[in-house]
Amino acid sequence: MKTELKIYTVEQICDGFEYNVLEGKGLHGLSGQLTIQQTIRISTNRT
Repeated sequence: MKTELKIYTVEQICDGFEYNVLEGKGLHGLSGQLTIQQTIRISTNRT
């Protein structure tokens, strides 16, 4: 797999940013090409 470094401005990343009020998190930027907030699972099982 080949990777390529891409450089973006803050304005480009925020373009098309969507905030979901029901989930309380940002979802997409870069006009929908970037997932900003992925689902995080936190384990509360402490032994």
